[in-house]
Amino acid sequence: MFCHYFYACMLLSPMVCTANEKDNYELLKQVALANKANQEAIMTWKGRVSFVTFSTSTKLAIENLEQHYNIEYTYDRFQDKTLFVCTRQLRKGIMDGNNIEDNKPSYYGGLRLSDGIYTRGPWQAIDEYARPNLIFKKRDDSAHSDFSIDYFPFRYFNVQQMDTFRRMMFFYEHMKGQSAKGKKVTRRNNIVSFDNIMISSESGVVTSIGKYEFDLSRGGNPILVEVIVPDEWHYKSENTFELINNIWVPKTVYVESKSLQNGKVVDISRVKIDWKEQQLNMEIDPQVFDLEKIGVQQGDRVIDRRTNVEYRYDESLKLPGVAKPGRFWTTAAVLGLGGAALLIALLGLWLRRRKRRRADHAMA
Repeated sequence: MFCHYFYACMLLSPMVCTANEKDNYELLKQVALANKANQEAIMTWKGRVSFVTFSTSTKLAIENLEQHYNIEYTYDRFQDKTLFVCTRQLRKGIMDGNNIEDNKPSYYGGLRLSDGIYTRGPWQAIDEYARPNLIFKKRDDSAHSDFSIDYFPFRYFNVQQMDTFRRMMFFYEHMKGQSAKGKKVTRRNNIVSFDNIMISSESGVVTSIGKYEFDLSRGGNPILVEVIVPDEWHYKSENTFELINNIWVPKTVYVESKSLQNGKVVDISRVKIDWKEQQLNMEIDPQVFDLEKIGVQQGDRVIDRRTNVEYRYDESLKLPGVAKPGRFWTTAAVLGLGGAALLIALLGLWLRRRKRRRADHAMA
């Protein structure tokens, strides 16, 4: 930890912002624009990844829990849809003091739309009698976590779970005309490094130390992100990218996150992701995005967590993209609306009669 404080002190020492250093801030804009252009070149994307997680948590009574997944995904920019199917192949470790090892396949799937995401699972093929619900929730509910199996391929272009373009443009705009204290931008060949030290305005204490590295020769993508909150949290992400159809896409990702209390690590999570197959900008059959692809069947229960409405899936109506959840009415909902309409009609009739009686009294 001493080296982190020494590094912070070096950045926080008084400095004069030279013209060359101001020019270096323009590198943040270059990174942002390169990253955005690289992502926007992806019209369709299909692939398969190996997704392995490791976790230890004192609070959750988990020790050396290792889980292996195979994830297949398809993305279409024009339809703004991403479908993924996740198969857990192995789970082993210690939970609540018990050794576990489970190699029975279990499945989890999702369909991400412009206005939300459907998820189903996890479930095992042998448990068809206990069919899981299909959940519909807001799109942002689980789109950003590095460790989530709610898979979204563009997540790995991001910086610390935030869009690289918006993040770097924020720093670029914020740093123009302001003090360079705690911030430094440098370039070594095609690698742009950005160091960012956050300081409490009240106590003057360093609250976080951030180090970011981007490769301009690989689409302005982040190859290293490291953030330290002293005595609380340590996050590190290392990424490699490969060129497919003149677009730079992730090849490997390794993320480690540690939580600390009183100087001791109490929670640690790691994820290792390897892309096994990738295709870009090819034709996509629209039927790829049918909910049946994630195991949904006629009559399955659907829960819309945005509106707290429940209904049954009807495959003939093609739920996503054609018929919105609001068009699928349960029997209770229909009866409830019918009853409400009847009450309103009776109330209107009563008011008209009352008004007529008052008029008769007035004439008398």
